[in-house]
Amino acid sequence: MTKLEIREIRESEFPAWDKFVKESQQGNFFSTSLWMDVLNKYPDGKSRIMGIFSSNDLVSGILIYERKKAFLKIMAYPPLTPFTTIIFRESQTSRLSKIESSQKKIIKLVNDYLSSEYNYAALQLEPSIKDVRPFLWLGWKLSVNYTYEIALSDISNLWKGMDKDAKYEINKAKNSGIIIEENKEIDKFLILYEKTFLRQNSKVPIKKGFIKDMVGTLKNKCRLYSAITKENEVVSGALVVWDEKKAYYLMAASEPNLKHGANYLLLWHIIEDMSGKFNSIDLVGANIPNLIKFKREFATELVHYFVVEKYSPFFIEILDKLYR
Repeated sequence: MTKLEIREIRESEFPAWDKFVKESQQGNFFSTSLWMDVLNKYPDGKSRIMGIFSSNDLVSGILIYERKKAFLKIMAYPPLTPFTTIIFRESQTSRLSKIESSQKKIIKLVNDYLSSEYNYAALQLEPSIKDVRPFLWLGWKLSVNYTYEIALSDISNLWKGMDKDAKYEINKAKNSGIIIEENKEIDKFLILYEKTFLRQNSKVPIKKGFIKDMVGTLKNKCRLYSAITKENEVVSGALVVWDEKKAYYLMAASEPNLKHGANYLLLWHIIEDMSGKFNSIDLVGANIPNLIKFKREFATELVHYFVVEKYSPFFIEILDKLYR
């Protein structure tokens, strides 16, 4: 590989970038220029796409999201974004030594750029990235996160293999007269979303206005599902987004103490709806013990992915002075 350079992708290059994302094994919806547009509607940060070029050929890249926190400039954890990953061009060779050497050089360039620009950086790597040694060699900290996925290729077998508790809740919801509607009641969903955190005495992490703007921006790349009682009350809701490869169960909220399994019927409806379009759906997260039971009853696979993070020497020096 010839000398690499890293620079911001220009607007005129967005179609080429999105094609690159689509064709890369690591490419997913959360690396596209469309998702960048979504993030740039959030008031607390700024998103841009950095491309890595070899002799003017795009060989890699990353969507970054930067913001200020106190005196620090950080690049980490954009809202509603499960993966912030480096994307590599599909290799032209099957030789492992060449693939590893190429990716090592790219990761080194990304490391140098992020280290020079930010006091703290964190990347949530797409699950297909298995070799994280270059990050470790460059001083990044490593942790492992998990998500559940559901294979959608055979719905009848999925139903047979699903936990009996989930099937019981789905049938209970049907018998209670719960119906599922699509692309309606965004305001009622946002009320449910807010209630989900307020009942836990937690701060609502995502601004409701941003969620509305996101749905408006994504248009035919997302769908809102609502579970509605016979009394026309919205008691559960979920927002799903997708790319060409898979769907993502991005957000969900329900009334507390549901008695009729509406959230189960809602997810089952989503699974059925997505099954004709995608091979799998990512349930976006399996890391919090008291929240995984519901997802686990549907899931067909537990998938791990790596999170890498790095503090600048300046930040470490400040912490050392503060806590010495």
